[in-house]
Amino acid sequence: MSQGLLILLLNVAPVAAAAFLSQLAHATCSYFTSAKAVLGCSGSPWRYGTLFGLSWLVPWLALAALLRSGWPRLHAVAALVPVLAISSYALQRKLVFR
Repeated sequence: MSQGLLILLLNVAPVAAAAFLSQLAHATCSYFTSAKAVLGCSGSPWRYGTLFGLSWLVPWLALAALLRSGWPRLHAVAALVPVLAISSYALQRKLVFR
């Protein structure tokens, strides 16, 4: 969902704003709807907020680098999706939802 939103937002907003808004949507949905269902526990809002900040910064920098190197927007987002999804799950499981 958030990656689809990112693709849409890249058409109307700067990379930083698009990455931030898509990550905000993802963080909100993830924390409030699937934390217990997916990870089986509740987590620390403080740690989750810190992770949210990093999960915005890293995709923004990676996406900006790919776009500067000439990648088409859709291809850049598609290349980042699996890396971001796996790293997000692993970090949430290890650092936030213990």
